[in-house]
Amino acid sequence: MQEIFLLEDLLDVLIDIEVMGQGHYKDLANQAGDEKLTGLFKALAKQEEAHEKLYKSLKEQYVNFTTSDVDEEYMAYLDALIKDNIDFMTQKKEVMSLEEAFDLAFRLEKDTILFLREAQRHLPKAEHDKMDGLVAQEQSHIVMLRQYRSQMI
Repeated sequence: MQEIFLLEDLLDVLIDIEVMGQGHYKDLANQAGDEKLTGLFKALAKQEEAHEKLYKSLKEQYVNFTTSDVDEEYMAYLDALIKDNIDFMTQKKEVMSLEEAFDLAFRLEKDTILFLREAQRHLPKAEHDKMDGLVAQEQSHIVMLRQYRSQMI
C-alpha cells in the first residue's frame, strides 16, 4: 500500500530543530565563562538561524510541488523519527551541566543530519548539492563541538 508523505513535515521538523538549536546555543553563549566557548556558541547560533531561513525558503518553494509515494515501512520510519523528535523537543530543558549541554547539542546536530538526508530524498535533484553542503556544515558542527568538549570537560 502506498501513502502520500509531504515534504512539508520533514522541513517543519528541520525548522523546529534549527529554532531549538539557536535558543540552546544562545543560552550556552550567555552562560559560558570562556571567551572561546562563547564565540563558538554565538557562531553556531548564527549558522542555525541561516539554516532555518533556508529551510523556510525550501518549504515555500517546494511544499506544494513535491509529494512522494512511500511504502508503509518507510512511512513508519519517518513517523517514528518525527515522533521521537517531537518528544525530545517538548521535554523540559532544565538547567544542565556543561556535559549535558554538549550532549543536547550533539543530538540536535545529528537529528538535523538525519532529517536533511530524508528531505533530500523528496527534493528535486537540483537541490541535492545544497543539501549535501548543509550536511557537511552540520558534520563540521559536530567536529567543533567534540573538539571544544574534549578541551572543556
